[in-house]
Amino acid sequence: MNHFILYIIGYLILKIRYPNKEKRNYVLKNIYDNDYINAGGEPILKTIAIALIILLFIFLISTVYAIFKHGPTTF
Repeated sequence: MNHFILYIIGYLILKIRYPNKEKRNYVLKNIYDNDYINAGGEPILKTIAIALIILLFIFLISTVYAIFKHGPTTF
């Protein structure tokens, strides 16, 4: 089921991004190894990676703020 969803997402992304069928087939073959699942998984993984980087950055900022606000120890 998961592969089917990624296949549909990849197909729609390439269909919207490259309306010309020849260009779409060229990109699919050379960049995504002739697999719509790869084309669908890439934007999802990029979105997850960006969200994790933002969360890590927020954690880092809150940790530095807590150290400066309360000192390095809580005793």
